[in-house]
Amino acid sequence: DVDLKNRTILVRSTKTKKFRAVPIHPKLAPYLKKFEFFSLRGMNSALRRACADMTTKVSPYVFRHVFATQVLSKTANLRAVQVLLGHSRSTMTERYAHVLDAQLREAVEKL
Repeated sequence: DVDLKNRTILVRSTKTKKFRAVPIHPKLAPYLKKFEFFSLRGMNSALRRACADMTTKVSPYVFRHVFATQVLSKTANLRAVQVLLGHSRSTMTERYAHVLDAQLREAVEKL
């Protein structure tokens, strides 16, 4: 469910049957105005239609990987990414959040 008043997406009916609220970035909110509820199936279908002419495979899980990587690159906080993705173990989050070469160079330069 999209809650624009509180700028959150309520994720429910996950594998673990837990609920979590994921903050919506202010720039994304205007694009979500037409959605009060959407399902993974509906999102997959809309995504396929929107990206039909692309050669790269796009799915909600690709967006999860990109989202996790971007949050990690901006905050360097794996725990925040873990909570946002709803993972109980950080090892699963590590599969989603990819370390970028630039981050590795920056980490070494800070020594």
